[in-house]
Amino acid sequence: MSRKKEPDISARATTGLLAGCAALLIAAVPGAGAAEPPRLYDSGPARGAGFIRIANVSNGIVSITPAGRAGIDISAEDALRVTRFEAITPGKIAASIRAGNQTRKLNLAIAANELVTVAIGVAANGSIATTVLRETPKDFNALRSSLALFGVDKTCANARLVADKNTVVIAGVAPGSLGRKAVNPVKVTLAVFCANETRGLPAELGQLEAGERYSVLIFADPGGGRRVLALRDEMAL
Repeated sequence: MSRKKEPDISARATTGLLAGCAALLIAAVPGAGAAEPPRLYDSGPARGAGFIRIANVSNGIVSITPAGRAGIDISAEDALRVTRFEAITPGKIAASIRAGNQTRKLNLAIAANELVTVAIGVAANGSIATTVLRETPKDFNALRSSLALFGVDKTCANARLVADKNTVVIAGVAPGSLGRKAVNPVKVTLAVFCANETRGLPAELGQLEAGERYSVLIFADPGGGRRVLALRDEMAL
């Protein structure tokens, strides 16, 4: 199996690693030919960009408004709750978040070639909770799929992603962190487990495609318990 050094991620995105179908947002597609959603930020440089996406892990609409720009509303429907990655100029960014009647400021820095996922939820006391998860891909293998587990639920310790009931793909993911692994592009049944739990939550991805990146998020269900969302990573046009 051949393996080559990966170009910077912005170049890789244009050659298909983060390219996706013509969907409104990530994963489930509400309808072909849907219009591209408004961007949060101006496009970044052709090479050496940083990348950001927002995940709404609440049970209602989350609004995010970057400083000096128009905002967008992110639905809590599974097909729409995670935005595509947007390429932006590396550096510091600021935005205002609204969920229900609560607001919060978001300030963070994004480095060149860094992929940042900002998960936004609502804590038990009603305040807005954010989890920032970062990764900087090093390698690219066009013959394999890249699969990640994101630990957004603060009560899910040592999360693991299991394939076909007993094959551990990713293990030891702490809350607020992620694990990623290259896997064979096959049709697989996945489930997420926390700590010593023996019953996992299904993660529906189906057939994995070579050269594609996938994310599985485990997060607290505002109504109680936990939820899992599985999706293919995609890049905004």
